[in-house]
Parts: sequence; C-alpha cells; structure tokens
Amino acid sequence: MKKEKIIIFGFFVFIAILNSNAQWVSQVSGTTNRLLSVFFTDTNTGYAVGYNGTILKTTNGGTNWTTQTSNTTNTLLSCYFNDSNIGYAVGSSGTIMKTVNGGTDWVAQNSGTVYTLSSVCFTNTLSGYIVTSGGTIIKTTNSGINWSFQSTGSNVSLVSVCFPNSNTGYCVGIGSRILKTTNAGTNWTSQTYGTSVDLLSVNYTDANTAYAFGVSGTIIKTTNGGVTWNPQVNDSIYTLFSSCFTDANTAYAVGLNGTILKTTNAGTNWAGQLGSGTTDLYSVCFPNANTGYAVGNNGTILKTTNGGALIVDNSSNKKQVNIYPNPNNGIFKIDLPQTNENVIVKITNFSGTTVFEKQYSANNEINNHIISIKEFPAGIYFLTIKGKSTNVISRIIIQ
Repeated sequence: MKKEKIIIFGFFVFIAILNSNAQWVSQVSGTTNRLLSVFFTDTNTGYAVGYNGTILKTTNGGTNWTTQTSNTTNTLLSCYFNDSNIGYAVGSSGTIMKTVNGGTDWVAQNSGTVYTLSSVCFTNTLSGYIVTSGGTIIKTTNSGINWSFQSTGSNVSLVSVCFPNSNTGYCVGIGSRILKTTNAGTNWTSQTYGTSVDLLSVNYTDANTAYAFGVSGTIIKTTNGGVTWNPQVNDSIYTLFSSCFTDANTAYAVGLNGTILKTTNAGTNWAGQLGSGTTDLYSVCFPNANTGYAVGNNGTILKTTNGGALIVDNSSNKKQVNIYPNPNNGIFKIDLPQTNENVIVKITNFSGTTVFEKQYSANNEINNHIISIKEFPAGIYFLTIKGKSTNVISRIIIQ
C-alpha cells in the first residue's frame, strides 16, 4: 500500500478538476495507529478507536483530536455511545471499556469471554449487544454491569450487529452468516444468502429493510425482513468494512484501497467518491445528512461537510463518457458525444501518476479507439477528457 503522504497529491489533482467543491478532507489525528471505528454523538463531538487501545476524541468537528487514556493496550474494533457521556469500546481478548463522562475515564467491564469482540450496539441506555469472533452474542440489560451469552447455534465468526428497534436485530459474519432476532435476542434464526461470502457490516433503514456489505465489493439487500437477500450492483472490487445511512435512500460504504461508495436511491446505484487515495478505510459515520467522517490505516481521518464528491462529474455542457468494458483487463474503448474541438485524454492512478496521455482531434477521433494500459497493476484509475468546453472525469477499474 502506498503511504498517505504519497497519495494525497493524487487526491488534490482530481479534486481540482471536479465541478463540485464537495470533497473528503484529511484531518490531523495525531496518531499513526490504525483506526477501526468512528462514532459521533453530535456534529462536533466524536470518537475514534483502534490499535493499541487507541481512543481519540474531538469536540470541534475534527479540527483537533486528543488522545484519551483508555486503560487498555488491546485493539479496539468498535465503539458506540448512548448519549454525550455514556459510551463503550470493545475489542480483542474480550475487552469492553466503558465511560460515563464523555471519555475522561474508561473502565473495564467483564465480558465473560476471551473472544474478540467485533461490534457493539445498544437499543437503549440499558440494553446492548456485542458479537464475537467465536460466533456468540453477549447481551446486557443493565448498562454493562452484567453480560450474558445468547445462543446462535454456530461458532462461525460474527462481525457486525445492528438493531432497527428494541426487538428486531440483525448480525452478519463469515461465510454469508446472517442471523435475525425479533424478540430482543431471546432467539436468533439463520437467514440465507445464496453465495458464500464474508459479510463484514450490516445496517438498516427500517425493521424490514437492511443491507449487508463484505468482501470483493459485496452489497446485498433485503426488503422483507431477511426472507430474501439480493445482490446490488456496484463497480467496487474491494472489500467493504463499514456502512452508514443518513436516510432511507442515502448511504455510504467504505473499504480497502480508499474505497468510498455512496447511494442516493436506496442502493439501486452506488457511485465512487474521492477520499483517501489508496489508504484502507474501516469505518464511516455521518452525524447529519452532509457531515461525515471515515477512519482507517495510519491514523487516517477524513471529513466531508457536503456529502462527499462523486468521482464521475460532467461539465456544464453535460457531455457523457462511456467506457466499455468497465471493469476491464486494461484494454477498453471510449465513446464521447460529438464534439468539434480537440481534447486531451489522460489516465492517472490514485497517486497522481499519469499512465496514459494523448490528444485527439475534433470529429470524434476518440470514439471506438482502443486504449491499453494493461501493463499497469489492477486497481482504480481516473480518466479525464479535457477540451475548451469539455471537462469530464470518470473512473476505470482494472481487474
């Protein structure tokens, strides 16, 4: 993986040619530890947790992040806050840390297990759930004073849990493992998705509508409470670790190689956004419709205040570019609507390095012309077509 200092240059190169001023901007975290979870209690106050017991807090929307004394060196994989004061961070070796004063003090709780605790979710101030690498689910009904085991009928690792309401919950895990409860965890029943794929995040918009995300860009959706789960089309080839919904139609997902995806139509289409270059992202959180945060490798924290920037952005003359096939093996064709001006076609990787550049004359010399960059490694590349009145940017995925 390229380091953030290298790929940030590429990020600003592409931002400069976008019509919109929307973007994800790097923040100074003050740590190089990998950050695995981010949670905001309001627009200004948020927490990020990760390796070596790292807990960071901001009270000014990410302008400054301060390290909190976590009282653990274990990796923290997930955090959740009931309100501005009461929060939990969970992680390896059964670690549960709790604060009742906004992170000033963190105190260990007894989870009763040595399994890695992957995800934590509360339905109210008293009742919460944690899923584990051992395939078990632990529950508290007294704010974490006691945690009791719930039966799942399997030891398959569970990675993510969410509850649309106090009774209905979903959790997902390795090998397309999907579990659902409708009685606050008293019973968990297995649900089926036809393809065996590791699922790493589950989220919802209501009790019947839920989404799961996983390896190789997997996104699946149910609209009938999990009776059926159906795949959704997106052009990501990278593992997706985390998701966040701002309303029933708008959602974000982040993952390996700096992947940030957004939908504005309940998952019918997912479009890429410009963010961290190739820095892996593990968690995303939006405290309101426009303001969001994503965290990842090397202490990376990204912020947007206007919903991020779509990678595909067309100039005011509405010229549309068609790349086919896409994804491809490095050989593809480009179609652009009729133009009477010369254009420069440039292909750049995420680090800002130009891998192809050529000028094409008017009268659509570009159309049906085969372009080959097959000598370059698989990944995400950016195609820009620029002329006097043409300014188009689009994404190419090479597999």
